[in-house]
Amino acid sequence: MKRRYVTTDVFTDRMFGGNPLAVVLDAEGLSTIQMQAVAAHAELFPLDGADAIFAYWRAHDASAASDEVVLHARTFSPLDGIVEDPATGSACAAAIALLATLQSGDRADQADERAEFAWRIHQGVDMGRPSLLLGRTAARDGAVTATHIGGRCVAVLEGTLVL
Repeated sequence: MKRRYVTTDVFTDRMFGGNPLAVVLDAEGLSTIQMQAVAAHAELFPLDGADAIFAYWRAHDASAASDEVVLHARTFSPLDGIVEDPATGSACAAAIALLATLQSGDRADQADERAEFAWRIHQGVDMGRPSLLLGRTAARDGAVTATHIGGRCVAVLEGTLVL
């Protein structure tokens, strides 16, 4: 079984700056054990030093708007002591920026090409902590110009600290 991946340096404008992240471009059908094993092998990504894996697959979601791209995602970072993260906004933002770059790059031959994408990202489902992240990306001439990620929150506990 072969799966394509890309290592990226996120939140930077140059190689070997920012935070390294490996993105598995189609993780559908991979088991939790397989994804964790890939994430635990940092030597697979020696040039960039990525220690986290963002794995996703495209999905069809009847509740999504017709113009939204729906992803199911999982993030593993065992070398940082994080077996799996239920909602990783930074990794989602970086991944949708990469995907928007790849998609708009496919249309780079069209002058002054502008592309906007809406994203609906489900994460944490497999670990019993379902999360929904909503994103938007804008690209022009094959380069991402803006990435937005967000979601809702629910208050759980309230208290007082006595210091």
